[in-house]
Amino acid sequence: MRTPLLLLLTCAAVTVFVVWRSPVAQNSPLPPTAPFAGHSHNSANAFPESPAADDGHAVKLPADIDKRIDYLQAQFLDYLNGEEGMHESDPRFGGKLMNNLSSLFGGSILNLATPFDAKGTWILIFGHAKMLIASGGYNRTDFLYLGRFARANLICYTVLYDKKSLQQFLIPDGMYMEQFTRELEYIIQKLTEIVYPWFSPTYSSIFEMQTKFKKSPLRTQNGIIFTTGNWHFELTLHAILTLRKVLKCTLPIEIHYGGPNDLDQEKIDAFKSLPDVTPVNTLDSFTSETSKFGGWSLKPFALLASKFARVIFIDADALFFQDPARLFDPGLTFRKYGQVFFHDRSLFRDDPVLWFKRLNPVWSRYASKLRYMNGLSWHEMESGVVAVDKTRTGALHALMAVCVMNSKEERDGITYSKMHGDKETYWISWDLLRVPYLFVPVYGGTVGFMKPNTTDSVCGGLFHTDENMKPLWWNGGVIANKHHNRDSEFMSFEHAAFDTDGDAIKWDWETETTPFCLKPKYSWEVIELSKEEKNMGQEFVEIYKGIKAIGWRSYLDGLHI
Repeated sequence: MRTPLLLLLTCAAVTVFVVWRSPVAQNSPLPPTAPFAGHSHNSANAFPESPAADDGHAVKLPADIDKRIDYLQAQFLDYLNGEEGMHESDPRFGGKLMNNLSSLFGGSILNLATPFDAKGTWILIFGHAKMLIASGGYNRTDFLYLGRFARANLICYTVLYDKKSLQQFLIPDGMYMEQFTRELEYIIQKLTEIVYPWFSPTYSSIFEMQTKFKKSPLRTQNGIIFTTGNWHFELTLHAILTLRKVLKCTLPIEIHYGGPNDLDQEKIDAFKSLPDVTPVNTLDSFTSETSKFGGWSLKPFALLASKFARVIFIDADALFFQDPARLFDPGLTFRKYGQVFFHDRSLFRDDPVLWFKRLNPVWSRYASKLRYMNGLSWHEMESGVVAVDKTRTGALHALMAVCVMNSKEERDGITYSKMHGDKETYWISWDLLRVPYLFVPVYGGTVGFMKPNTTDSVCGGLFHTDENMKPLWWNGGVIANKHHNRDSEFMSFEHAAFDTDGDAIKWDWETETTPFCLKPKYSWEVIELSKEEKNMGQEFVEIYKGIKAIGWRSYLDGLHI
């Protein structure tokens, strides 16, 4: 375990080898909530391996850079995301501008009294990135520093590869462009090695990985993945059969597993017998970390390791009313953001919000509106279905940060003590890296049957709609209560209830014979399923019963898809 010391900058400024002298430093605003000045930092003055280590030019970073770097990074990322120049006092506010502001993600450069000093901010970030490299690393369970290192990497990567037109503007005075690009390449290489030590030898660089996804052949551009082992084999098999037989989904599917002890060869061969289904040993990728997987932690690594450029992860017991390929349709969320996240139920209010605010002291404007941030629900995200476009720089870097949070040292040391498995690590990583994201705007509900003697409460599996509030998928399979009566009581699919408010929702907890029940706030949030949806639910039940009646081996022997 590498845990270098990071000592606080308390007096003299630290010298870094850049040449532009920044006028932004002392007048740049601080965030509305003072950043946590966590571990401190003691940096060497030179970087022997750096291309610029002996160029003779230097500029001093301000002594309080450790207190301000989170805000500076957030501002620059908001600038790169196109948020410059917006102000709520603009006379156009109330029309098109208001629509833009309502969807504004970051907000750190909104309402500035003077134009944002992009170059001055960049020079400080550029110099600080070298200081981070000189530190050699950070405490792996301190996500404040994960954010600083990962954001520095994302910023430099974006400037080098995605925003080349900015390079002439951002280049430090007196530096040649060739030297500038070599400096950026060096910073990205070193920060990648520090933050993602498991990345090599699967890939030599993030650019190599992203290029592979961008150039992927047509048949591997879009696909579905499951992670499963022997325990969830039948559930996964059932989910795949519902996709192929009922929904007629033709997307290729990968089954990710954690080596032969996780999924035995007979079951691997069974998956291979299904059309366009490929088992993948995830331990063959990012092996130094995936070999230490446990529980939910394999999921984000499977998303990253998958050959699919645009990939949908589906839990073994998640079932769909619509072809999941629709998530890739040109809808608002995936087209604009390159991801699709779903809200979990509104449950529990004894939340670790202060922990989140400490690790991400400049949280986004969007995050400030989430239930989690307002003490309304400890559960924000449901990770039973997650879609990510790995061709996009921000989404790819954020997914890698999710993998970090689910790595063994991090999950054992902090992550899983603060949340239920991997579920919150997705949106938290996106927000930590300042990558715009969006949840489907409906909170988790239920699908199944009307609670006896009521007309306003539905019992069943954890239910989600699409962006247009149409039934999309649910978690929990076809068993009335998967934790208790696994193969005896089956769900009746008649009604669904969803939640558009996210506050003061009444849930009845599951029992040994009944699932969760939801009484939503408004009567129109209880709907009767269509005839087609009811028939789908019944078909799903019959497929499951067929597998259990004769065993999965015999079922597959007689299968025709």
